[in-house]
Amino acid sequence: NPTTQIVQTDTEEIRFDILIIATGVVTKFFGLDNVKDYSFTLKTTAEGLLLRNQILQCLAKASQCKNDSERNKMLTFVISGAGPAGVEIAGALGEMKKYVVPREYPEIDPKEIRIILIEAADKTLRTMSETASRKSAEFLKEFEVELKLNTSISDYDGNEVYTSEKERIPTDTLIWTAGVEGKCFEGLSSADFGAGKRLIVDEYNQLANYKNIYAIGDCCIMPNEEKKQGDPQVAQVAIQQAARLAKNLNEPLKKEVFVYHDKGSMATIGRNRAVVDLKHKKTAGRFAWWLWLTVHLLTLMGTQNKIITLVNWIGGYFTYNTSLRLLIKPISRVKQPKPYCSSGESPKKEETDQQM
Repeated sequence: NPTTQIVQTDTEEIRFDILIIATGVVTKFFGLDNVKDYSFTLKTTAEGLLLRNQILQCLAKASQCKNDSERNKMLTFVISGAGPAGVEIAGALGEMKKYVVPREYPEIDPKEIRIILIEAADKTLRTMSETASRKSAEFLKEFEVELKLNTSISDYDGNEVYTSEKERIPTDTLIWTAGVEGKCFEGLSSADFGAGKRLIVDEYNQLANYKNIYAIGDCCIMPNEEKKQGDPQVAQVAIQQAARLAKNLNEPLKKEVFVYHDKGSMATIGRNRAVVDLKHKKTAGRFAWWLWLTVHLLTLMGTQNKIITLVNWIGGYFTYNTSLRLLIKPISRVKQPKPYCSSGESPKKEETDQQM
């Protein structure tokens, strides 16, 4: 409520003097309700664990399945969207098919596994350079990933993916990385939201109709004559906006407009395969992969985390060893039996019968 300066959460009301909205984005399904219900997404850690479990379960069940059609469904993995997320998950699955499956699932012939990457545009990594698009496609083909460009998904019923090319692909696993959108809040008007349901802000990250409400990161858009769609929805934009807004709020008399400094983009497509777009250089392959590892290592919190991760990476690189493939599933809390009476007496007979 901008008038009373109150944020209403699901547990309490919080009064504010200055409000900064940094809620990120959610997955966009383009009105495909079945896809929303049956596909797997990767916006949260919980969703990542769910997908991990799904992949391992499919491999485990397929290794014992004698029905060819069911086995093929389990071993077909479809990814929608060939942006960085889609390309990276396709590369990870391709690497698993090449190195892990022959050792851990000897009952499965790696050639049985299909990894299909579907993209509506005419190339992968369309927001990156031509070099990155071309090399990423080459790396994916080395992992036997099937690329279907200029193709979109029209429906998925949990059993088959329906494409714009009238193709039906039987699969138990559709991984959706095709788009994102912002969250709309009650209390703000529809005029405050722009393309992709992102909050429209000025060059100071301030909402036009409010003097004390700001937005940063993926949930906002800062359009101008040069960038009609604002800056890209990547982590560096959010980090730089947060730093600039903090300085402006601390020193209001010296506030400066936000200008995004592009430090480059990168994506990894498995071991020794990555693409990197820097300001003055485009590179791909082993060097790009090591650069990708270095950047992600440096962004980890704490020296201990950096050292442990580095040691694990080095060990995994030379031994091809991976973590235990345990299924990590949440369970509902089991109702506890009633305790014995404090006097030491046994519970009544009907209570004992209920516990049994």
